Amino acid sequence: MGKALAGTFPEAAALLERAGAVLGGDFLDNLFSADAETLSDTRFAQPAVFVVSLAAAESLRSLGANPSGVAGHSLGEYSALVAAGVLSFEDGLRVVQERARLMADCAARAKGGMVAVLGMDHAELKSLVDETAAECPVEIANMNSPEQIVVTGSEECVEKFADAARQRGARKAVRLKVSGAFHSKLMSPVSEGLARAFEQYRFSTPRVPLVSNVTADFVREPAEMKRLLAEHVCRPVLWEASMRRFIESGEDLFVEAGPGRVLKGLMRRIDSSVTVLSAGEPEAVRKSAQEILRGGHNAG
Repeated sequence: MGKALAGTFPEAAALLERAGAVLGGDFLDNLFSADAETLSDTRFAQPAVFVVSLAAAESLRSLGANPSGVAGHSLGEYSALVAAGVLSFEDGLRVVQERARLMADCAARAKGGMVAVLGMDHAELKSLVDETAAECPVEIANMNSPEQIVVTGSEECVEKFADAARQRGARKAVRLKVSGAFHSKLMSPVSEGLARAFEQYRFSTPRVPLVSNVTADFVREPAEMKRLLAEHVCRPVLWEASMRRFIESGEDLFVEAGPGRVLKGLMRRIDSSVTVLSAGEPEAVRKSAQEILRGGHNAG
């Protein structure tokens, strides 16, 4: 992860070196090898995704492509905060490292899981969540797109919900490869730990509009950001609504900076009329920058 960016863009290489200085020399070795076993550990995966996402964003900046607004899905909100100037890169990385530790410890104590439900009416899915939760606690974790909602809870409850969703006509109910019931009340100890950790760091007013996962609306006040981020691990990610908020504000070009193309796929289902680009590898970064600089779009 990130090796091609570092080998192509000096700005990305410099950022990765700064990450190594914070996390230790082994971090870059593990990052560039990125074997499945290492990436399955959230203690490593969260800082890795955070760093590579910002390496991609810095690569775009080096080509003159700057965002007019930012948002990030779940962990990605921390990358968005740094991209918007709310946190320094080093402080953001330390916060993410602590978040990963807290979440791993919490998941080890309270085993849980998540299931992505595709092709089920939202109202019916919410009703099924309420029915299941009456006997076996489950919660909505992500409102990702008109076609995909993620549900979270204990291992037993998530499996029970997945079976019920299939019986109710869901096209798919796919268990996610995660180690805990993220974005649920089971993460309350993480929320409390993060609230304490945030007091060590300076949060600034964002330089560009920033939309919160928790409210699906713009947020500017540092104190409000801290509060929402602490709640973030226990509350649903309102991704579809967040993207619609940007579209309502006039944005019509969106770039997924970092590894993968999941958000690009979700955005196509949210609103197929907007332009969506991915910028995870060097050539994709170049093409995205060219599209942004060509004009005629408001880029987010």
